[in-house]
Amino acid sequence: MIRCVAAGIAIGVLAPAVASADTTVPEPVPADASINELGAIAESIFGPSDDVVAELARFVSVPEQIPTPTSATITDASLGIYPYSIDGYYSASVTFKSDSSTADIVTFYETTLAAAGFVQLGDTVRDTSFGTEWTLRFDLPDSTYDYAELTVIVSDNDPDIGDDTRLEFTGAAGPDALAPFVGWTGELPLLGGGKPTNSFFLISSLIVPTMGVSLDIDYPQVSADELQSQFEAALPAGGFALETTDGDSTTLSSSRMSYLTVDFNEGYPVGASAGILGGIELDP
Repeated sequence: MIRCVAAGIAIGVLAPAVASADTTVPEPVPADASINELGAIAESIFGPSDDVVAELARFVSVPEQIPTPTSATITDASLGIYPYSIDGYYSASVTFKSDSSTADIVTFYETTLAAAGFVQLGDTVRDTSFGTEWTLRFDLPDSTYDYAELTVIVSDNDPDIGDDTRLEFTGAAGPDALAPFVGWTGELPLLGGGKPTNSFFLISSLIVPTMGVSLDIDYPQVSADELQSQFEAALPAGGFALETTDGDSTTLSSSRMSYLTVDFNEGYPVGASAGILGGIELDP
């Protein structure tokens, strides 16, 4: 326990947020969601929330009983899905700001998670270039993923940045978890026969609210050079045009996205892999 922070603070000074009567469970993300559909979902995640972890429940099965303090406002979130690694898993994070002090936030998570049966694995405190950072680690007892863990990072930043809290958690994820992230590439002239393997989804309110999403696709039947050559030869197509080529990276222009790049790499153990990264600005 972090006694240097918790000392002198009464347990229960900060209560969990209580869901309002009209709170609805987020609808699951449709399979093959378009870039605009993902953007609309991203915009809905920003802002006040009485259950910050549940905001990602529309994508994956999230841990239960992780409380949210009152006045939490989500500023950033991310979700990486890796179903073909050993023990397929996802890695997620949600960052929020609160009217409560960092000391109260630390005490809140130490006490409420312990009361809910979470075992604390460790804690650290360190100085950063922006202020002080406390890190609390907990086991996720009910997860089917062997390495499941919850990390609470509470940052006491300088006034120009503001304090924030980030929850990082992991869980089991199979290939079906990729379904919402395989359709946003739209009409890109991708070679058929590819196998989606990983995806990463990120929203951030830093400077300008944005959403970024990536998808990795394996092609066992061609080399990286062949895959890139066939892809670029098919452009322009589907509203996408070739902008620049820099080695194994192809940048495209599109009225639908702020940026779009495709990196072509040698596959393992054979073939090639295309890493597609795109993003749009949001208006939450």
